[in-house]
Amino acid sequence: GAIPGGQVLVAKNGIIVHNRSYGSLTKGGKAVTDSTVYDLASVSKAVGTLPGIMAVYDDGTLKLDEKISHYIPALRGGDKEGITVRQLLYHESGMPAGNWGFVVSIEGSKQGDSLSVEYGAGQITDTVIKLTSDNQKVEFSVPFITPTLVSILYMPEKEGSEPTYVEFFVDREGEMISITGKADKFLESEISGGLYSRHEFDTIRALSKEFFALMDDYKAAAEKNDSVQVTKCVEKMAGFHNRYFNSLLDYIKTNPDNAYSAFLLTDLVEMLPLADIAEIFNGFSDRVKNSEYGKMISRHINAASNMTGEGSNAPDFTLNTLDGKQISLSAMRGKWVLLDFWGSWCAPCRKGNPHLVELYKKYSAKGIEFIGLGVSDTDERLREAIKEDGLLWPNANTSQSEEGRELPSVYQVRGVPTKILINPQGVIEYVETGYDPSADQLGEKLAAVFGK
Repeated sequence: GAIPGGQVLVAKNGIIVHNRSYGSLTKGGKAVTDSTVYDLASVSKAVGTLPGIMAVYDDGTLKLDEKISHYIPALRGGDKEGITVRQLLYHESGMPAGNWGFVVSIEGSKQGDSLSVEYGAGQITDTVIKLTSDNQKVEFSVPFITPTLVSILYMPEKEGSEPTYVEFFVDREGEMISITGKADKFLESEISGGLYSRHEFDTIRALSKEFFALMDDYKAAAEKNDSVQVTKCVEKMAGFHNRYFNSLLDYIKTNPDNAYSAFLLTDLVEMLPLADIAEIFNGFSDRVKNSEYGKMISRHINAASNMTGEGSNAPDFTLNTLDGKQISLSAMRGKWVLLDFWGSWCAPCRKGNPHLVELYKKYSAKGIEFIGLGVSDTDERLREAIKEDGLLWPNANTSQSEEGRELPSVYQVRGVPTKILINPQGVIEYVETGYDPSADQLGEKLAAVFGK
């Protein structure tokens, strides 16, 4: 494709070629008049201009002239700074207008390995890409619909290898994200492009690297059974979490027109007072408020404003169970209902399940329904745990839908297991968090309702 004005032609392999017919390319203040081929790395480091189009700085970012901004959909009304040379040239050369995409390179990857790509706020799309050669560079591009979190799961074909993943966020159309990593440390890949190439992200990037270093130290100490060093690592991690939380909060407040801020806030809603969440949300741009993540926060604010726990009306929900059947709370009006937020990975949940089975067998015939709600889990692991623990009631995985993912927040679940007892009028009667084998408050509550 050609950048309007004809100064530069860009081939799909990422090589730009000077076109002598129109204008001139300047490098280091001197015009280049021959047909020399320049790779993107050289251009992004150059100090010079493409006449009438942009100024290229040696940090790889550029500031665009207004005369060209209307030609590029990604820049209409957007920030003219912080767009990388690679993004612009890829947009003009290989990625259709209105798309977003990524380029991923994994050193040490092998033919036969796979990448599972998940994206789409509101409706998840899963695409599996099979590598056809060692160290293959994968390019991916799809139409932009809405700001979204993207997850790439790297699955080595070699038996016994553990899959690892990276996540990144796409905020606007035209963004091209670059992921560069190693097969044995894919989680620590370098991510650039889009919001990741803007200086506002630098603090979060530095803290992420610090986190990986702390985890390496912790693992090394644990393998050596060095309890003293393990304790030091845990103490450092506690201090790190406070700094990381404050950095995320600062990023959210200073980037109100970035849907990534709304995404981050969805993870912090359980740690902030409702008034603070509402104040931050009200400061977001309309574009961010209307994103899927903005809508999630809005629903949380509305639900939490009307909820105080026991004595409040239980919010309705409709989910698909692991058996493929639809289940909704409103359909059970007139009966007692026990919601059990749990996880296959949660040790206290699993320890308490045998007693929960006893309560179900004792009271289910007296007019109470149990609903299991898996949190941060997979269908496969939940099914295995349900079979191992002998659970007899319907279970749904809250991780499989937007409504489900919001449910723990809507019900103000602070941890798992959390059990919520709802009366036939749809009012929350009792909330229990955690499992204490020496106490049976839930059993006592059910006995008071149905008799011993």
